[in-house]
Amino acid sequence: MIADHQFDPERPQDLSDPSHPLNGWPDALIPFECSPAQAEEHFRLWRRKRRFVPSSFQRGHLPVIVERVYLPFWSFRAETHSLYEGSRGDDRRVENTYTRTDSDGNSETHTETSTTTDYTSVSGAHDQIIEALVVPASDTFDPQLLDKASFFDHSRLVNWRSDYTQDATLPRPEFSLPQGWTSGRAKIEERLKREITKVIGGDSVRGLKITTEFRHTRFQRVLLPFYGIRYTYRGRPSFALLNGQTAVITGAVPRSSLKIVVTVLSSLLAAAILLYIFLH
Repeated sequence: MIADHQFDPERPQDLSDPSHPLNGWPDALIPFECSPAQAEEHFRLWRRKRRFVPSSFQRGHLPVIVERVYLPFWSFRAETHSLYEGSRGDDRRVENTYTRTDSDGNSETHTETSTTTDYTSVSGAHDQIIEALVVPASDTFDPQLLDKASFFDHSRLVNWRSDYTQDATLPRPEFSLPQGWTSGRAKIEERLKREITKVIGGDSVRGLKITTEFRHTRFQRVLLPFYGIRYTYRGRPSFALLNGQTAVITGAVPRSSLKIVVTVLSSLLAAAILLYIFLH
């Protein structure tokens, strides 16, 4: 049974001291499901599939350093009860027909079509359970890279054992539970806004106000597996991040100006040919 911990969402109290490495960490972790050699191979395939990059980056040999890293995350679970009110917008087409006289005195009838939006007041309640919402507990890597690579199957969580983290870098947790919950709560509220907007329906929603009550809030301290991939291209050091469970990879890549220009010109030429065919 993997431990989790209840907390007050209005006054979260941390059970560990972030100033001491791994004090209270972790409750659980997700094991690596690909080896360093497999991670390097995924990186090679990822390079080949990038668009608008130099051919030497796609197929050339790059010096690569692959590092196993277990990053600390706060993982939150909560039952939410939200009350909302706002206005639902439904679009409708309106045809306006009018007559005008040209310079020769001839009458011409024209019809213009426009779109107008009718708004009606809406309100209601929305209940949703949030599971395994993770927030980084350290700033080891770029948050934008982490957002793209941090989707895990949390059903694979296991209790921590020292052999799981052998030969892996373990960055120290730097963000306390209150800090983690501030970020987690913002993510949950943004998710609820999207879901409630879908429930309301229509073509648009305006003036949406949501009040959310959090119930049975719990957290776990988890370690999630990543590979940090450091490489050098044309003398410039770069970095990619690979999910150690799913092999999803993200990172910065060099761009080929020539390929971008050729693609743009080809698209313009194709559009011009189609336009010529249509007009003739």
